Amino acid sequence: MLKFQPFIGGQSPLFADYIVFGALQWLRVSAGLAMLAADDPVIAWFDRCLDLHQSRGRTVTAA
Repeated sequence: MLKFQPFIGGQSPLFADYIVFGALQWLRVSAGLAMLAADDPVIAWFDRCLDLHQSRGRTVTAA
């Protein structure tokens, strides 16, 4: 699905995007691990989510 539309919710993020993003953001911040292969469409989606709301998601540093 993320190969064909920018967010789970379509052209803009919906509740489902934020729920999944929160789980992956927790993993990024707490473990600091590369979660998926660099060419996985979920990585591009996650980057789009990090850029939402003036890129606030990127300001959270790893623990």
